[in-house]
Amino acid sequence: MLWSIIIVSYNTKEILGRCLDSLPSGLEVIVVDNGSKDGSAEFLAGQNIKKVLNQNNLGFAAACNQGARLASGEFLLFLNSDARLNEATLKALAEVFESSPKVGIAAPKLIDETAKDEPFAFGCWPTWLGLLRGNLKTDASRADWVSGAALAIRRVIFESLGGFDERFFMYFEDVDLCWRTKALGYDIVISEAASVVHQRGASNSDERLRKKYYRRSQMLYFKKHLGLRP
Repeated sequence: MLWSIIIVSYNTKEILGRCLDSLPSGLEVIVVDNGSKDGSAEFLAGQNIKKVLNQNNLGFAAACNQGARLASGEFLLFLNSDARLNEATLKALAEVFESSPKVGIAAPKLIDETAKDEPFAFGCWPTWLGLLRGNLKTDASRADWVSGAALAIRRVIFESLGGFDERFFMYFEDVDLCWRTKALGYDIVISEAASVVHQRGASNSDERLRKKYYRRSQMLYFKKHLGLRP
């Protein structure tokens, strides 16, 4: 098995269906539902895929790890439930991995419904000075991190790292994983030939809650990797 697709869903039954419909046949697909109350469990019962139905919301990182433990593919693609694969995406990502054993993480371009590039899909390492200056993004050819909305990683590397750090309930778990992957000496590559349509923010419409988790994870990231607070 070359690919395992891991999708975490939380109250996203309608868009989850569109996400699943975009996947090529013959893939190992694993959906982890984080205690949805919108009928997602009943919807998933009728799907011929692997599934984990949590009673409560365990957070994005923990749910991804649950899915990864069921995976058998050489490569893991973590895909948001509000994203849809374009036809050539998996082939293009596989070619990136096959181009060099040093590639540890590969990511497609994230685009919106109008094919416009999504902001904050990748960037340079966050620093306090960078935040103050608004310097959060870099050129795609030398990105330090890529978004967990569509992130592919060699399974052997993911397992050696112990997966996502589950202390990140949501946000910054992707940046942290990229940091640790690079620390092992692997490269992170964005494929210009691969793209995913991402309905940004559709999986969590509560702006207040998003900000709360973002700030909490941001503080954890800086404490973990820079050993300081503002």
